[in-house]
Amino acid sequence: MLSNRANRRMEGIKPSPYPAPTGPYYDQMLHPEGVINLSTAENSLLIQEVIPILQTSKIHAQHLKYRATLTRSSLPQLEDLLPSYFNLRNPIKKVTRENSVTGPGVGALLASVIWGLCEAGDGVLLSTPYYHDYKRDIEYPAQAELVLAHIPPHIDPLSPGVISYLEERIRTSAEEGVVVKCVILCNPHNPVPGCYPLETIEGYISLVEKYKIHLLVDEIFANTVYPTTDNPSPQGFISILSLASYHSPEVIERIHVLGGPTKDLGCSGIKAALLVSENAQLRELVKRSMMATPVSGLTDAALSELLRDEKRSLGLLERNKEELRGSMDICARWCRDHKLPYVGANAGVYFLLDLSSIAIKLGYEPGEEAVKCLMERMIHHGVHINPLALDADPLPCRFRFIFTQKRDVLRLALQRLEDAFGLDHHDPTGI
Repeated sequence: MLSNRANRRMEGIKPSPYPAPTGPYYDQMLHPEGVINLSTAENSLLIQEVIPILQTSKIHAQHLKYRATLTRSSLPQLEDLLPSYFNLRNPIKKVTRENSVTGPGVGALLASVIWGLCEAGDGVLLSTPYYHDYKRDIEYPAQAELVLAHIPPHIDPLSPGVISYLEERIRTSAEEGVVVKCVILCNPHNPVPGCYPLETIEGYISLVEKYKIHLLVDEIFANTVYPTTDNPSPQGFISILSLASYHSPEVIERIHVLGGPTKDLGCSGIKAALLVSENAQLRELVKRSMMATPVSGLTDAALSELLRDEKRSLGLLERNKEELRGSMDICARWCRDHKLPYVGANAGVYFLLDLSSIAIKLGYEPGEEAVKCLMERMIHHGVHINPLALDADPLPCRFRFIFTQKRDVLRLALQRLEDAFGLDHHDPTGI
């Protein structure tokens, strides 16, 4: 017996139309026959370095008490270390515990922010393709509505050309009865594996000023940006906190930034992130909402140990970039050898793989049925990759390939894909 509100929520939760694996995921020791998960944006490249550091964390009495006891203590803690991590982005104004809120992950903070800014039925705007799990945080608990600005395939989704589509969608959504209150900017982008140029970021800020909406900026992959052989001089990451326009009185209380270190440092299961905002009312609201689901003391102890030595953290970030470059170069070579189109990564932990030619080879026109067939074959051969159809991608049969597995697992995944699609085995030399 649920409330009417809960019943409406349950009715809106639709199962994915695409196949999913069953049973445990691959583990060399525990589940060698399991499906290799290339669908979740997790980074395994630093595991061997990070685990020993986490294991040295010390538990103090304050970590076993309610959070207020820890945050009032002099122990190293995330209330200070997460702002310090944000300050690696060279913000104009230093991030401190006074202008930020700590919470158990970006998703939890984002959902709370949207609840604080939107009435039920208000719109939250995203350009396509978009990270489909934003829909979860938009709809619950705020009961806001996802509004998509569909970007045609001939427009670079990171370019200033998207701004006119966003602006037009703000107008048409209002005509349809859904008033846009917020727009989300994910930089570096997910699923497109790159960073926004300055002109596009400034374009988003102009929408805030013109339409008096809020801009939510997800910078979770801020320090996962790297060159590759394909693109040795990519667009670098520009934090909105580093821009003078962010500090304009017309927009300063309407721009809110989220992020944290766990994606960059390969420990996304350790749930902790930061909201940075100059809107004191919103900060207080989110801070109070996080009291019910705070960062746990044990999480704080472990992640504080990882972050307390800034020199070591910077070394890990550089090591991560080297590993990312090597793994992306391997995947790019594999794609070229098999004549499979791809969008190579210079940010994040994923690249875009176009399997349209494989669909045609299997007798399908690129589209939903082709995607289902491709996924069934991949899962049958022990690999799971999510299609960008989940993200409203304008191109059929593209997949977001998570390439940040350990090298032996990446080698095995590529071999399983070759078996799934009847491709010759690629020489894994260099993996």
